[in-house]
Parts: sequence; C-alpha cells; structure tokens
Amino acid sequence: MQKTKNGPLQAGFTLIEVIAVLIIIAIVAAVAISKAISTSQVSVTSEANILKTHLRFVQIKALGNTVSWGISIGSGSYTLQSNGATATINLPGETSPTHTFSGGVTATPAATNPVAFSTLGIPVDSAGNQLTANLKITLTQGSGTQTVTVTQYTGFIQ
Repeated sequence: MQKTKNGPLQAGFTLIEVIAVLIIIAIVAAVAISKAISTSQVSVTSEANILKTHLRFVQIKALGNTVSWGISIGSGSYTLQSNGATATINLPGETSPTHTFSGGVTATPAATNPVAFSTLGIPVDSAGNQLTANLKITLTQGSGTQTVTVTQYTGFIQ
C-alpha cells in the first residue's frame, strides 16, 4: 500500500461510478424487456378484452328481453345481432354494430355461431336451446393467441 500526503491510498469505487453502472444496467434491462414483450401478444390480449366486454354487453341486453341478442363472429370482425339480423344499435365504444379486429388479429369462431344468450343470460344455440359445451373463440396474430370462453351453464365469460 502506498502512502499519499493525506494518508494511505484508498481503493474502491466512487459513488458516481456505482451510479453510472446501475444506470447502464437499467437501460440494458429496459431494452431487453421491451424486446421480449411481443406486440402481437399485446394486440391479441387487447382484442380479447374488447370481445369479452362486447359479449357481456350482449348478455345484459338479452336478460329479460323478448328479442334475442347475439354476436356473429367472422375471421376479421364480429357484428351485434338482434333477432338474427344486424342490430340497429352500436356496440359499446364503436361507431357501428360491427367491430373489426385491429393489427391483423383473426378469430376462429366458436362451434355455435352466432354466440347468443337466453333471457336468463345463458348461452344458447340458434334454436334457443341451452348449450351442452363451453364456447371457445380463439384470437390469433402471429405467435400470439388468446382464447375467450363462454361457460355453458352460467354464461360466465373468461
């Protein structure tokens, strides 16, 4: 150990050096995380949440109503239906009864299409019969996939 005029030589890092290294590590981590999160997964998740909201809206419209309500799902969009025809009201947050998927998101419709609900909020087929299986609607974009499920007996949407 060498001596200086003011005492022994000090070894170690200064506070500035430690802070600079932490900032560099934070920047590298932020870039790595942003690259790891796929934009297609974000788009698919967003569209799945919008679909769930619209299905819940249809379910509420059907409760205690004499008119049947449903959503007819295509590969690139879906349309609000009333008595088997395009509804005259708009979907919530939309300027029409039709919602078009954004960013190349596509849907694989459920086995029962349109997705309709009884006056008790239970999912039914086009003849008004209660379903015997859950309805699954799959949304995809690239490697991103989300499945929206309507439970057969309760109409629970997840």
